[in-house]
Amino acid sequence: MPSESDPYAVLQLPPTATQPAITAAYRRLAKILYPDVPETGDEDAFVHLQRAYHLLSDPTRRAAHDQERRRESRPAWRSTEAELGFTRAIAWRWPRLVVPALAVMTLLALVQVGVQFARPVPTPMVPAPPSTNTAQPPAPVPIPARSVIPPISDFAAADHYIAPGPPLLLQPTAARLDAFTPVVLASSTNAEGRALIRTGTGATGMIDTTRLLPGDARAARQAACLHVAVAPPRSGQILLHRANGPARTEIENRDDRPAVFKLRDATGAAIAAIYLAPRGKGTLENLPAGPLRAEYALGDLWSASCGLFTAGMRALVFDAPVLPGEPVSLPPRAATDIPDEVFARD
Repeated sequence: MPSESDPYAVLQLPPTATQPAITAAYRRLAKILYPDVPETGDEDAFVHLQRAYHLLSDPTRRAAHDQERRRESRPAWRSTEAELGFTRAIAWRWPRLVVPALAVMTLLALVQVGVQFARPVPTPMVPAPPSTNTAQPPAPVPIPARSVIPPISDFAAADHYIAPGPPLLLQPTAARLDAFTPVVLASSTNAEGRALIRTGTGATGMIDTTRLLPGDARAARQAACLHVAVAPPRSGQILLHRANGPARTEIENRDDRPAVFKLRDATGAAIAAIYLAPRGKGTLENLPAGPLRAEYALGDLWSASCGLFTAGMRALVFDAPVLPGEPVSLPPRAATDIPDEVFARD
């Protein structure tokens, strides 16, 4: 990854990039740097990517960053003038510098040869007798690769969450903080790089700020879902099937993003779901004959553990019921947005 201090460099964008370009760059790089992606996954780089996107995705935070960036940058003409002055000064001195430089290099070479001749011959080392101590060193404590996904919390005051990594002990209370736990940053960073935080249970204590990421409780759960996501399903793969009937329905995704199509019965319980790649097709079989409620979601980086897309998700419900046996096209003629949590509910 590029410089971690420059969010534009992290996202590989110029400072004039538009908001849609920033979102698109984040989605593209997240697919590459996500920790579970073979060969290209990088957890540290992914954390820096999330921080850069959090800074630039909000117009207010981005404007403040750009203003500070302009203030700290020095005028280009000064740098250019200094470089020209240095070049001119060296140009006329160049012939005078060559001979002294060659003389110094020759002297250093002669000194090196003398050191080699003066170096004593090393004495052969006698191997030590085998040790009679049969005790083995303690095995390292394994660090869990993934943390438990936190539930959707009502901790509305949360403005940060714990970054991926091993659990932390909140000092001095020794309360355990798992990765992705939403917290409130209650004080600024001190000289030791620590700050006072508060959890949803009311526990307070000091924590290393390198393990904090900006974001509320919803962002914490989304990051956790992304952390445990695996490779995306194949197009047409059945994600859920709890039905038994004579009907079958063919579904076509005409969108340029992956989609998940889901059917619910009269009680609202999910009975079938299928994953469709962009422009992909699939079939749901053994469906009941009656009308069913249909929902679908579009996005990137599907998380089977959470039942939702972890980047750019948009969930909708069909305005009209679906009759099994009739083909379905996504997007439908009429649909209404629903919360991501409603779509993820089984």
